[in-house]
Amino acid sequence: MDSDYGINKLLKAEEEATSIVSKAREARNARLRQAVAEANKSNEEFKHALDKEFKEELAKFDAGDSGYDAALESGKQSELK
Repeated sequence: MDSDYGINKLLKAEEEATSIVSKAREARNARLRQAVAEANKSNEEFKHALDKEFKEELAKFDAGDSGYDAALESGKQSELK
């Protein structure tokens, strides 16, 4: 009977350990999912900021394009002379 008690005690301890490990894995996976979600959000914000900056620079370039063309044309004319 003592051996049955010892075996049952070991089985119960094993079940408890399995439960603890399972809960720890679930908690780790939840933290990992949260970290991935936060990283994705941060990446999207960064991507939008870069896109906005690119569009602003493109607008500046397009607005100043005629001045650039005029300077380029005058440079060509002076080289031809």
